[in-house]
Amino acid sequence: MNYQGYVRYLPQTDDDYREFFRQADAGWWRNSCLVTSPNAAYAGDLLLCRERVAGKRVLEIGCGMGFWTQTFAEWGCDVTAIDLAPHSIQMTGKRLELAGLKADLRQMDARGIDAIDGPFDFIWSWGVIHHSPDTEQIARKIGGLLKPGGEFGIMIYYTWSMYSLYVLIRLGILQGRLWRHPGWNELQSRYSDGAEHGGAPLARSWSRRGMRRLLAPLVVERFSHHAERETALILVPSRFGIRNFVARHLSVSVQDGITARFGHALYAYGHKPSSVSGR
Repeated sequence: MNYQGYVRYLPQTDDDYREFFRQADAGWWRNSCLVTSPNAAYAGDLLLCRERVAGKRVLEIGCGMGFWTQTFAEWGCDVTAIDLAPHSIQMTGKRLELAGLKADLRQMDARGIDAIDGPFDFIWSWGVIHHSPDTEQIARKIGGLLKPGGEFGIMIYYTWSMYSLYVLIRLGILQGRLWRHPGWNELQSRYSDGAEHGGAPLARSWSRRGMRRLLAPLVVERFSHHAERETALILVPSRFGIRNFVARHLSVSVQDGITARFGHALYAYGHKPSSVSGR
């Protein structure tokens, strides 16, 4: 998954790679509306405090195409980045090579992160651990690898997002697909990621309260929601141009307000209490 599609693509020249990564990064910003300006110098300012991460030891769970791996390396962090897909490790390695940066890249399952020597000052994961059947186990291991006082930034899917409701109401109930894919998790998995290719093997979701319980005893300091702006009106019928009409007459600020509360990406930022030594 590279925010451009689900077809594996290997560029031929270094310039091809640079253009590929530029487009992948642009896709990340489009899918993460309301994060911040797509300026590499300010990457993450509204997601995490750069001054509190720069120069620290960082674990990234699910590096994908390496956008955040490169960002952390540019911030002077000692980065360990893992991914289940060998292709992601290959692409991230190439990306760092082109940028003249280094990181410890490992192809591995997130359920095995306790094999990595800790502790870490900061642990980051954007849209990864909810695809595991053992998300709870991974969350416990994240807590164990964080040093007391260490911080985290983790994104998983939001149960009551506009997109989840669209899948349940429009696709599941009105179009009858709930009967073909019985159960909330199976329906969401089929239509959350790569629906045109049969969907994800698994895509789970949590409410805000559920995510606090998932990460406890880690402390969530703040939540935010992110998605493409278009999903704000995804429940509005598209027939006869109704959705386009509403979009033209509803201010961008209102649409962004909907996304900010009901975006599919539920992001939590917080820390490990100093009194908690492990999990």
